[in-house]
Amino acid sequence: MTITEHFEERLEERFGYDFETLSMDILNNQNEQIILVKNSKELEWFPQFKYKFEKHPDCTLVLYENLNLCMVKGKRNLITCYTIN
Repeated sequence: MTITEHFEERLEERFGYDFETLSMDILNNQNEQIILVKNSKELEWFPQFKYKFEKHPDCTLVLYENLNLCMVKGKRNLITCYTIN
């Protein structure tokens, strides 16, 4: 998985994380992740992310509620990240 420069910039800007710190938090919270694709039923729980599929139609959203983190994952890279709230 490739990390885009845009992803790293948004990670620092929105969360104050570097990728190494994020990786450790993700490893510690793997059981808490929620995977959303364009037609996921779980998307009803997070309606604020429905429009993300218009901008990135083939992406997968990976959410960690306890980290307040939503990552936009493409086929080969992490594209960007958002806060959940």
